[in-house]
Amino acid sequence: MSTLDFLNTINERVIERLHYIPLKPKTILNLEKNKGNLSHLLKKKFPHATISEFFPTQLQLPFQTHSIDLICSTFTLESILDLPIFFNELKRVLKPHGLFLFSTLGPDTLKELRQAWQQLDHYDHVNLFYDMHDLGDMLVKLKFENPVLDREDITLLYPDLISLFKEIKQAGSVKKSKLVFPFLTGKTVFKKLEKIYPKNKENYFPTTFEVLYGHAFGSISLPEDEEKGMTRISIDKIKRSKTNEA
Repeated sequence: MSTLDFLNTINERVIERLHYIPLKPKTILNLEKNKGNLSHLLKKKFPHATISEFFPTQLQLPFQTHSIDLICSTFTLESILDLPIFFNELKRVLKPHGLFLFSTLGPDTLKELRQAWQQLDHYDHVNLFYDMHDLGDMLVKLKFENPVLDREDITLLYPDLISLFKEIKQAGSVKKSKLVFPFLTGKTVFKKLEKIYPKNKENYFPTTFEVLYGHAFGSISLPEDEEKGMTRISIDKIKRSKTNEA
């Protein structure tokens, strides 16, 4: 399975989650980093919606407050260096009770490669990824509504380490820490790594990708309101109180 095939498969599984959520979005923001099939799938499911494609290169988004019904993000969060700030920006853009739907990589991703490197030195050569529970706590703290997360492990087989490294590079995940060292440090080290790396009976290199799926709903409150201790209430949720007749 190529990187693009893998990404497209995850996109399909992300869209499947919309089957259980009653939503008729008019405006959709696609934050997919790699040019996969996400926009096509969204257009197929919501043919009358307006879909904008945008990959964030900074923490601010060029969209108006409370202007988007559905935000879809697949393998974008790995590239964001300050997720709480970015989540707050997503919350600002998202309409009240709009949906934020995403997939991202979890900490067990590339665990075979990480364990092989640990037998050679004590540096962190492999990207660091957020844990599912950390993401959930972050969404709750930022007052997203009803966050739900789940996970699955997907194992891909590579004929050699060079193929694995090419796929990782093509995926384009940005390292979160300046302490992460380059993958390749010389032919001698590479040969040692290739020898240490666990292989299956067919002599392929199995590689785990932990995929996290999540969704949460936007809040009617804004970040600046919460800083002031304010809470906004939708007018349709205010019921006139009944007075007792004499």
